[in-house]
Amino acid sequence: MGENVATIGVSGLISYCDDLVRVLQNKKDIGNVMQCTDDVKLLQSSCDRDFCEVQNSLAGVPDDLWLETLMVLVTDFLLFSIYTIVSDKINDLEQQRVSLEERERNLKKADEDEFREQRMLSMYASVTNIIPNRDVGTKVSGHIVKREKRTVELFEFETTNSSSSIEICNNLWKMINS
Repeated sequence: MGENVATIGVSGLISYCDDLVRVLQNKKDIGNVMQCTDDVKLLQSSCDRDFCEVQNSLAGVPDDLWLETLMVLVTDFLLFSIYTIVSDKINDLEQQRVSLEERERNLKKADEDEFREQRMLSMYASVTNIIPNRDVGTKVSGHIVKREKRTVELFEFETTNSSSSIEICNNLWKMINS
């Protein structure tokens, strides 16, 4: 409180005192302050009486009952704590299970897609006698299989602006037919 007085200053202190004098001059305000004071005293008395009653009622309780009650409370708290921990672990495991199932579905789908792609590639190869190299980025390359001659011919075309897709396709057909 000493800090507040130091920071208020003299003019603030005089203003505060003037307000206090005005409040105390009004008989109604004084009556309200007296009523509040009486209510505070009644509340304090009631709280003291309740405290004494509780203290007296606890004085008659045997120590064994206190110990048993305390043990029940501690046991309940520990059981609740264990339940919370186990529940959290179960939730974590459930999330992991869902994540693993999702990952398994994704892997299975990827395997099915890869198998489908291999079958398509095999079908294309049997129809066109071409086995493409799919790993080359800017080139069209692969092998032409000529079963009747039992030969495999490598082909490779650069995909630049000067050579169109139609030119590459025509050159590839020429190689197949030759």
